Amino acid sequence: RVLVKQANEDGNFDWTTRELSAKADDEGRWVVTGLDDRPLIVEASHRPELPPEEGSRRKRPRKGPIQRAKVTDVTAGQAGVVLVLGSGHAVRGTVVDDRGQPVTAFAIEAEPVYDEYDWENYEAREQERVARFQDDLGAFEMTGLAEGRWKLRPIVSREGRRGEWIELDVPQTEPADL
Repeated sequence: RVLVKQANEDGNFDWTTRELSAKADDEGRWVVTGLDDRPLIVEASHRPELPPEEGSRRKRPRKGPIQRAKVTDVTAGQAGVVLVLGSGHAVRGTVVDDRGQPVTAFAIEAEPVYDEYDWENYEAREQERVARFQDDLGAFEMTGLAEGRWKLRPIVSREGRRGEWIELDVPQTEPADL
């Protein structure tokens, strides 16, 4: 899906921003018509289907991470706008219990941190995710996160206990210890 956002009459992108969408063909080409000379932001997103996990009882394909791309400073009529979809960034860290011992079976819940009035990044609300991990050292790598500020917390599988949220910036500069 391709979304074209056109600035309002003041040249700003906010809740009054005009949005037009298009679906790309099999070769990735798309066209949006009816635009004037105000600035544009072009975004694309795609969520591929993945085969069921090995050993899973589920037979249907599962959804992969959302792939996104964004180009700013585009003008109406501009040809050759190229959007390269990326599957996001990874966050790495470890989960330990109150005694500092590794938790071996857990999930990580991740939510983007956004301003309630941040209309340009409104779709960030759709990116909440939970991933399950099993590791003797409590290590995890959560992939497919968009650039920006995120909050993460562990969920201990056996007890269903939820840890405290921590906030971090993606791409990450240091491992997250939860």
